[in-house]
Amino acid sequence: MNIKEAKDCIKQTIYLYLLKGSGGAYRIPVNRQRPVALIGPAGIGKTDIVRQAAAEMGVSFLSYTITHHTRQSITGLPRLSTGEFGGRVCHVTKYTMSEIIAEVYQAMEDSGREEGVLFLDEFNCASESIAPLMLEFLQNKRFGPHQLPAGWIIVLAGNPPEYNRSAKELDMAIRDRIRYISIEPSFEIWKDYAAKQGIHPAIRAYLSQNPKHFCLYSKHGFPAQMVTARGWEELSQMLILCEEQMIGVDLHLIAQYLGSEEICRSFMCSYRVFSQVVQPQELDELLNGQASSELKQRCAKLAFDARCAFSLLLAERLRSEIAEYAAAVKECNQISGSLPENVPAFCGGADEASIAQIKERLCTTTEACELLRQQKNREITNVLDFISQVFGTGSELEMLLNELSFSEAAVRLMADGANSVYLKYKKSIFGQLSKAKLTKRIQEAQLCS
Repeated sequence: MNIKEAKDCIKQTIYLYLLKGSGGAYRIPVNRQRPVALIGPAGIGKTDIVRQAAAEMGVSFLSYTITHHTRQSITGLPRLSTGEFGGRVCHVTKYTMSEIIAEVYQAMEDSGREEGVLFLDEFNCASESIAPLMLEFLQNKRFGPHQLPAGWIIVLAGNPPEYNRSAKELDMAIRDRIRYISIEPSFEIWKDYAAKQGIHPAIRAYLSQNPKHFCLYSKHGFPAQMVTARGWEELSQMLILCEEQMIGVDLHLIAQYLGSEEICRSFMCSYRVFSQVVQPQELDELLNGQASSELKQRCAKLAFDARCAFSLLLAERLRSEIAEYAAAVKECNQISGSLPENVPAFCGGADEASIAQIKERLCTTTEACELLRQQKNREITNVLDFISQVFGTGSELEMLLNELSFSEAAVRLMADGANSVYLKYKKSIFGQLSKAKLTKRIQEAQLCS
């Protein structure tokens, strides 16, 4: 399954495993709650989806990488104790609290939640010395004498052996005690995530044209080739910072994130074209409706992948601009919420002056918000007109509108503002989009944020 399906499976597991009967006991007994094992390539997002699932289900989350642990840290250190056995007092070995189980109790205390997810990464890379402990833990939810608290669900993660030399094939005893989920990388799923996260438009445009370069692992040649979703996302962060600080990007920098010489060179060529398309001041002029004829001519000569990258860049800039309007709307709502429900009842007393101040501030903020709404609508109009004049009403315009639909603030602004240019192009490309459908998109954006 893909990473989104795996996340849904984790959420469903949390819900079902924590379901209780009328007597208060878990419907699925703790010893029958099989751990879920996510097996997939490195950098695909296994840890992130488990953390997100736990948060969305309202339970605690605790993460450990099992390869960082020894037998002693898992079971606790031995200590001498005394006990009477058959009428004789003898020295016996007992153990201090397991580090992992102790951290579970600490997480419960810190969060105030009794239930949670214990995430053990790289579980199939555990050393031989702790393999028997892992088997017992998967079956009985305990490390030595220390029991995992009821209400805590175990989720495991690991890489297939072909991705990690330390990873081992799972034997039948372990496979019979876990729910095995194989995760395959999917660019189509990651593409939506990338838009919401603001991944650099040059990367999104490049991968849209070269989806096979999204994730790669090959042992052929030296060193082995490896490109992951994590690598693309972290490269995106570096590109954005380099551009902000006006620091050049070269092949050596890209190769530090993407472990394939061929993909590095291919992306570098694409990025070089992208970075030469437009200067920052030209973007400002475009948003203000003052794009030069020279810029229009330059863009009209671009290859299709560069056009896509440029459309994504404009969408990202609009989303950033619209965020300013969204912040103003939020401030208006907060000020409005601070007014008493029954204002006349407060007037004439000591609160009259403070209420007047709140009203004045609300009036000023509302006016500023309306000016921003008009300004951002003009910017949307200017960008749409530019794209349609230079590229026509084809894929580039559709890509721009599609990207804007991932922003809750953009969808709300375009729905409330009744931007005639936006509505015209939207109707010609997507058909009539009702207010109900726009509202649904806003709700979907809220769930994903």
